[in-house]
Amino acid sequence: MRYFILILLLASCGSDDKKTVEQKPEFIRDISPMPPVFFESFPADKKCASNFKGTFYTKLVDGPSGRIVWNKKEISNSKKLFSSMYINSVMGFMGDGIDVIGSKVKVCPEHLYPERSLEQISINTAASLNDVANSLESYRVNTNRIPKVSIFIQPSKKIYVGSRDEGDETIHYYYLLANNATFNNYESSMYEGPGINIYPASEEFLEFNDQVDSTKMFGGVPFWYFPFVVAHEYGHHYLSNYLWGSKEEKFNFTKLNTPSFVEFPFNKKTNEKRMYGFLHELYADYFAHYVIIGKNRKFKNVRCLEMNRELESFEYYSDFGDVFKILSSSRLSTFSYDEEGDYVQPCNLVFTDKYKVAAIFNYLFVKNNKTLNLSDQKSFKLMESVFRKIIANQFKIIDHYKNNDTDLFLISFMNIYFDSTVFKSEKLEIAKKEKICSDLEKILPALSNEIIYSDDFNRNLCN
Repeated sequence: MRYFILILLLASCGSDDKKTVEQKPEFIRDISPMPPVFFESFPADKKCASNFKGTFYTKLVDGPSGRIVWNKKEISNSKKLFSSMYINSVMGFMGDGIDVIGSKVKVCPEHLYPERSLEQISINTAASLNDVANSLESYRVNTNRIPKVSIFIQPSKKIYVGSRDEGDETIHYYYLLANNATFNNYESSMYEGPGINIYPASEEFLEFNDQVDSTKMFGGVPFWYFPFVVAHEYGHHYLSNYLWGSKEEKFNFTKLNTPSFVEFPFNKKTNEKRMYGFLHELYADYFAHYVIIGKNRKFKNVRCLEMNRELESFEYYSDFGDVFKILSSSRLSTFSYDEEGDYVQPCNLVFTDKYKVAAIFNYLFVKNNKTLNLSDQKSFKLMESVFRKIIANQFKIIDHYKNNDTDLFLISFMNIYFDSTVFKSEKLEIAKKEKICSDLEKILPALSNEIIYSDDFNRNLCN
């Protein structure tokens, strides 16, 4: 196990010749609730390359069965999406950002690495990105035009919590991030563009054999075993740096020359950040659903991901009976006005959570794709078109966002969606129109009338 220590250098400004001020001793204390377990590197050969081309052994979760299985997989396209993959990276925050770039991982094809090795995590991640690249190319997306990301495998990320004086000492508190994966859109001379972080797991997430455990959060399985998770994080990058690019600044979003653990400058009301997050998480899940192999859209026995993040599921995961993906008035009000913290535990059905609300809309979208008999490619292109219109401020959606009007923001979002060519076609059968309108009323009852009777609504539907 490796431990990384960041040292904070403090200096006082100015001087006073008459007084000598004694500074309190300062200490740093780890309060990680579930400390991460850092894996070791097991390079097979110094001649191994970093190009991730060839046949590799992968160990990934098979979605429908809930089993973790070894496979041999041909990897050829993943490097079209990422520039480099790093291990042994340190990321910390103590008033200033401190990033220490790691070393590039090197792997050999046909070599069976230990399951708990940085090389095996890297291969699993590259295999998932290979599926993403294959799907994008099959959808006729020119992957050469997408900016590449950097991938960080098990970075040590220190989150600063705060400090307090204890007697003659000042204690700084932090925790090390575990059991997560993130996309980070920031500029830094140390990196080759934005990055995806695959964080280490805690011991609680490493107590599995070859079967997920339905009693534990995420099945007790680290995120690098799920192709959907890797594809989801890449979906954030695809939206930010390919579909939207610099225009994303319209959402008060600015690329910072600081690490990702510094908050983006959302200084208005809580729901502004929530609306922006809603769009991003909705798109990232939709993206992942359509770029990975169909069977890996499932999360059998994976607690908190099963149903919640399965776009075809009408139900949420719940320990307390059936809970359905429906936007009621009370849920809309909670999402719009409740000032609870933006982050909630993934298993909790709290509707300040952008993931839970996005799941409702994605369920409707996937359902409509089936009603329209759209292929995966056409379904993917439909939402890509919608998000290009969003950044163009169609139906004043960004204006509603800046005015913190969640209802009008969501109404504009749906009007942009229904303004798509597939819904305006004169060839759209009446039975399909009726099904689409019925599902709209069933799944979004809090907004359906406002959407249908708004000035911008597509009059080809729901007469």
